[in-house]
Order: sequence, then C-alpha cells, then structure tokens
Amino acid sequence: VSVDTVLKDGDRLVLEDGLVLNIMHTPGHSSGSISLYLEKDGALVTGDVLPLPGDLPLYDDIGESASSVKILQRLPNIDTLFSSWEKPIQGNARIQERMQQSLQLLRTVHETVCANIDADENDMQLCKKVVSALSLPPLAVNPIMAKAFASSRKYCHQDLF
Repeated sequence: VSVDTVLKDGDRLVLEDGLVLNIMHTPGHSSGSISLYLEKDGALVTGDVLPLPGDLPLYDDIGESASSVKILQRLPNIDTLFSSWEKPIQGNARIQERMQQSLQLLRTVHETVCANIDADENDMQLCKKVVSALSLPPLAVNPIMAKAFASSRKYCHQDLF
C-alpha cells in the first residue's frame, strides 16, 4: 500500500474549507493508533482506543492505553464519540462517563494481573490465571490476550491510574 500522507500527533488535516481534523497519537490498542478530533463540531473518532466494558480488553500496552484515554478525557467540548465497538455516544457527560469506564476496566485488569504474577510462569500461564480471576470466557486464554496482560508486568510498581 502506498502512503499519501503520514499523520503525526498534533497534525491538522484540512479536508475542505472549515473542516479540520486534529490528529492525536493514541497508542495502546496498537502502537500506531490515532484519534481524530473535529473540534468545530465536537466530534471525536477514537477507533479502538477505548476498551469496551463487558468485552475482551485488547491492547498492546496497558500503560500507553491508559495514557491515551486520559489524553482524550482532557479534550474540550466533545459532543459525539465514534468508537469502533459501539453506536455513537452523544453528550459530553455521557462521553466522559464512557471514557472513565474504559479506564476502570484497564485498572481492574491491571490490578488483577499484578496480583496474580508469579515470576516463574510464562505469559500464557499468567493469562490463564487472569482470565479465570476476571471471569472472562475460556476463549480469552490465547496469545493475543497473553500479550496484553503481560504488558502490565513492567507497570506493576507504577501508578498508571
């Protein structure tokens, strides 16, 4: 795939007169994730940045994921949220509540991982314990979830939240 434009954090993408998207690097779910903010209309497109409560919490790095959600929480005047896993959400208070739910989910997962770490186990063994502790479905014991949970190892002695 050829790339027309490389987008970076802080870039402003002018789509047409008066229609400008602010680009925010919001890694966590994946290292190259971005969010798009149409400030004029208070519209925020987050893609996969916000983990959905009740669903599998997929991310590459829990520290980056938490940091990205906090960045989004500081945006002024978000009237409509477009994320990958749910219908659009309208109203700043509802959007802020939804972002807080994502942070709480990440906190719960992180605290559960840190409480269950055994230095002698591999990532899949840790994953199995965390899936059980969080009452996630057995199919969550897989290499993708194991990688996500293992990302907490380096943050267990830091305050992410």
